Amino acid sequence: MNLSDDATFFLLRLVEQFPALWDMTLAEYADTTVKESIWERIAKEMNEEWPAYGPYDAISSECLLILRCYVAAKKFRSVHKYGKRRKDWNKGQTTAAAVPVAVPDGACSSSVTEPLLRPFADCCEAESVEGATSSYVEPPDAVDRDGRSREPDCGGTASAADATPGVRAVKIVSRVSAQIPSSEEITQRAQTRRDVLDAVASKSASKRKLELLNEGKDSTFFIVNKKMLNGLLSSAKCNKCDEGSIRLETTHCLGLAARMELFCDNCGIVNSAWSSPRCSGQQKNEPL
Repeated sequence: MNLSDDATFFLLRLVEQFPALWDMTLAEYADTTVKESIWERIAKEMNEEWPAYGPYDAISSECLLILRCYVAAKKFRSVHKYGKRRKDWNKGQTTAAAVPVAVPDGACSSSVTEPLLRPFADCCEAESVEGATSSYVEPPDAVDRDGRSREPDCGGTASAADATPGVRAVKIVSRVSAQIPSSEEITQRAQTRRDVLDAVASKSASKRKLELLNEGKDSTFFIVNKKMLNGLLSSAKCNKCDEGSIRLETTHCLGLAARMELFCDNCGIVNSAWSSPRCSGQQKNEPL
């Protein structure tokens, strides 16, 4: 027997009307004779409300598993964080015309009096965000471990739920999930990626750099052996003293770019420039 969500919810609401079930251990659920009158009443209510799943002459194993898990969760939430047992939320709130339940021999009659159930707030749906929002409403009987109700923080102002007895606030929690891209969007992204890779591969980094620096097309770069270049410059004369030999020295390096300086034996530094175009503020250093 597979119960629907509504039938399971109705079954759990019926179980809440019998406080005697909360004082029993989970092992006692196998013995239906102890709670025979309670089971008969629950079965009668279920047969009248949900006949499609009936008959409920005996509680099935599936219903028994649902009740065990639900009662275990209720007992866990009703235990104080220091181990002390708190009072149930419905203890002492019985109706004026409480309906007595048949009590088995040896059971306490006060523990099986029907309590006054507080009405559940109507479930409300949060506004959807492009169909990707899922929401749920926390039950009003939810309490924290310290025994206080989980009321929404109103910033210190009084709310209607605080002023009205028997009315509890409901907190709506919404979860927004990211939209899954469509097949057209996936195809478009893949095409854009291929176009970018083709554009990068079709032009070298030096050409792209010259375009960004607005360099002319005549600017070219090549690898030079420093020792051979100094041998060639040794036969050149200085523009200032018209004597001596010129040699090339590199000082600072920024990545692959190096600061080149021409030295004269008599005048010292004659000229200097970067091996690659560099910008110093608004002043651009032309290549040597």
